[in-house]
Amino acid sequence: MKEEPQGMSAACRRFEGELQSYLEGEARPFVAAHVRDCRSCSALLADLEEIRQVAGQMPGRSLLGLSGPTYGRGWRMKASSGRK
Repeated sequence: MKEEPQGMSAACRRFEGELQSYLEGEARPFVAAHVRDCRSCSALLADLEEIRQVAGQMPGRSLLGLSGPTYGRGWRMKASSGRK
């Protein structure tokens, strides 16, 4: 069972539950509204969006010759086989 930080409100728990879908591009009006009122969740969302922006600028995928959904599977296969 996941332990919740002490003092986490029901709104913050809902935000956390909808965050992944929001970041994947789904319309989640609650997330957008909640970050206007909650400094903690707003900071979390800003950090995640910055990480995504910076990661998107990294050349790693093209240097490895991998792209799209196969990137994750290919990496796991290489990692589990011990190849570098």
